[in-house]
Amino acid sequence: MGEAKRRKQNAALASTMDAELGEKVLRQAYQNTCRAFDVYSDNLVDALIASYAGRNASLDLVARNNPQGVAACRAGCSACCHQMVLCSPFEIFILAQLLLSTRTDDELASIERRLSEISKLPLNPDARYGSHATCPLLVDNQCSVYDRRPAVCRALFSNSRERCEQALAGGAGDVAFLVHPKLISSALQVGIDSALHLKRGLNTELAEMCGSLLVALRDFDASLSVWLDGGDPFSVFHAQRDGAPSNAQLVENVAARLGL
Repeated sequence: MGEAKRRKQNAALASTMDAELGEKVLRQAYQNTCRAFDVYSDNLVDALIASYAGRNASLDLVARNNPQGVAACRAGCSACCHQMVLCSPFEIFILAQLLLSTRTDDELASIERRLSEISKLPLNPDARYGSHATCPLLVDNQCSVYDRRPAVCRALFSNSRERCEQALAGGAGDVAFLVHPKLISSALQVGIDSALHLKRGLNTELAEMCGSLLVALRDFDASLSVWLDGGDPFSVFHAQRDGAPSNAQLVENVAARLGL
């Protein structure tokens, strides 16, 4: 067998294995979230906290046992913290809840000022990449909300710190990120979103973090109430490409295909 043919077959096998793993992880996340709804039947927020805690634990386990090898990411490495971040609505609320319960009024005012500055930038990845778009939650080159960081941050790993820093310095560049954690993260999120949308009628559209977090910090109870009633308090911060399907459509298509 020629080397090119062997590589092609190995790639096809890996793709099949990734698809099977992704479906298994998705189903498990969906079932776990539905189970949390039953356990915390009187408190949807507690159910979601339990579901997201399980998701985060799974992602952290994947990071520690990544089959592609050890990531180059280390504490103090923050080159990836200068770009647009998309979050699920509940990720926004758990971040806001943490900040509101642990920061002083002066600290919150400072965070809100930085969030407001970033929110004025155009809502597209190119405009939000670079040292001018540093995450407002980055303090001394470390994430100040590390335990509650969004899934997109939790699953982002590079195999070259040097290339990350070169890309940031140049304002663009090709950085090799590890695929496996992102695959697991996506499958977990779709599973959770399927339960939220299909079983509770909740909005699951991703929203840009800075603007959405600013909304939640300024009126937490009102924005949470809107979301729990099936509304979308962060609709103006969607960064969906023109013509792209909504997250609800994607969830419904996956649910139909897998029989959820």
